[in-house]
Amino acid sequence: MMTKYYIPIIWALLLLALIFPYKERWTKTPRPMVSLAQSTWEFVPTKLGDASGRLLKGPRYYLEFVNDSIFLVQLEATKVYGLYRYQAGNQSITFGNIQHINQQCCNSQFSLSLIDELRSIQSCQLSNGNLKLYGKTDLTFKAKYI
Repeated sequence: MMTKYYIPIIWALLLLALIFPYKERWTKTPRPMVSLAQSTWEFVPTKLGDASGRLLKGPRYYLEFVNDSIFLVQLEATKVYGLYRYQAGNQSITFGNIQHINQQCCNSQFSLSLIDELRSIQSCQLSNGNLKLYGKTDLTFKAKYI
């Protein structure tokens, strides 16, 4: 009579013993958190023929990610700051609330258009020490301080 009650318990234990090793396959492994915070990137001009190519011997432009939400851009004469949002999983990045720290008196037209391009950026790719930003125009930055 007692065996009648033990058989379902034994089957349940056997079923659990078979399923338990596969539990690890079902749980997602956490992805490492990638942060741009406290890193500085230098703008890399694209082609020698266009306006950005003439900047090879000109001023340097730096994009600094101060923390996980604030960025800073060094132009010729001024600095620009704002907020950014970076999601490593789908490689998306957006820039917003862009403000000039001091007046825009001495910046070139190219540097001002560089700031306008940041507003259109929607995705990015980190590879080989380069940060590529994709939007209306693609921008490439090389790692300066990481």
